[in-house]
Amino acid sequence: MRPKTATIPFVVTLAFLLSGKSGIASVVPTTSIQAQELLQYSNATYNNGNFLREGSEGVLLNPLDESLRIQSPLDDVKKCGQTADHKIQDFWYYAMQFQEKALAYSEKILHDAATKVVPAAAEKIREFFEKMKQLVQDCSAFRDEFSNNKLGIRSTLSLKEISAKLSTELNVVLEELQAEFGKEDTVDDDKRKKEREIMIGRALEKIGVALVKVAKSVKANEEAVKTGYEKIVPQLKSILMVLGNLVDEHPVLAETLIFSIVMLLIPEAWLLRPFLSVFGFGPYGPVKGSAAAWAQRRFWGAAIKRGSWFAHLQRAGMTIPVNRLFQALVATGAALGLGSALCSCLVN
Repeated sequence: MRPKTATIPFVVTLAFLLSGKSGIASVVPTTSIQAQELLQYSNATYNNGNFLREGSEGVLLNPLDESLRIQSPLDDVKKCGQTADHKIQDFWYYAMQFQEKALAYSEKILHDAATKVVPAAAEKIREFFEKMKQLVQDCSAFRDEFSNNKLGIRSTLSLKEISAKLSTELNVVLEELQAEFGKEDTVDDDKRKKEREIMIGRALEKIGVALVKVAKSVKANEEAVKTGYEKIVPQLKSILMVLGNLVDEHPVLAETLIFSIVMLLIPEAWLLRPFLSVFGFGPYGPVKGSAAAWAQRRFWGAAIKRGSWFAHLQRAGMTIPVNRLFQALVATGAALGLGSALCSCLVN
């Protein structure tokens, strides 16, 4: 008589997967097609709570370490939850960690857009790229105004903390813009362009007020900050208008251009990331009820899917570990098969 096959309970199986005694990718059998595809996609080995990616030159990254992540600038991120295998905050963490690759990749996809995708828009794309680079350089002046030398030697505020304060203020600005301009998009091109220009002007005005408010709260030089912001407003407005016109004329460029802006702002992300979040720049995705997704649709005509952002990071050559718990859960079906086989052997 054939012995009965024992089945490992789900909890035991999950504990086995997360035990850390062996690499998940090497322990879990590939009997489940879904698990096999995801494990091949991750190509990561679990090692004492960290993921060691092939090609990462031995650098260990722990995607579960909240202290390593950059705070999201908008509360809407909480509504968005997470992508299939990454939290939204991970996008910013990995983009910041691999900023040289991110910048090089942005230049490449913009070059491809100008030479291969829409050659007719080459001049405008180059203008867009040069303006964005100049904006980043101009924003470096703000660093000095918020430095400890200016705030006082006893100040312990970091740029990240100042950025978080600004993000909180600009989250309110975004909600105010949504309430003021509504959710309906016009189908008339000329009217849409005029509305976009009005919205951009209004948003930049509100951003300036929020920036001065933050400057006052951290005892920075309010007048110097206000003057510095006024100097970059024309550049900001020009970039946003060029972007809007390009997207209107060539919708196929929307994802490339929006992603490029996010990557190009990284050197001064502490300031530009909160600024541009008001206009929907970031991996938020088309989440119903999300003000950030509304901003993407309202300003640029479409919301970029969340998965696209991580796909771009991978194309840029960034080694992004798959979320440990998610990987374990999706592989559980395959692991149950292994557990059943092991118990069967024990019974025999």
